[in-house]
Amino acid sequence: DYNLGKEVMSITFTKDGDMYIGTNQEEGILVLHKNGVLAPLYPGILGPDIYTMVWGNGRYIYVTRRNTDASKKRVLRIAVRTEGAPYYGRK
Repeated sequence: DYNLGKEVMSITFTKDGDMYIGTNQEEGILVLHKNGVLAPLYPGILGPDIYTMVWGNGRYIYVTRRNTDASKKRVLRIAVRTEGAPYYGRK
């Protein structure tokens, strides 16, 4: 099981209602599925310190990794199997 006692740094939702949670634990992105199951997005692939997550066009999510070590700071484009939830913000 995953320790959500660690810091939650960002959240976003898929069009199907799953919640992506950016954290500072070993599995950087956890997915809370509609059925209540919590699992890593890509087990053993994405590291900790996922600071922000935004949906791009299509089935990509962009994340930034925050770290005091400059060599570990990154902007990642991650292909996923779904699209983000509709955005109803400013036009």
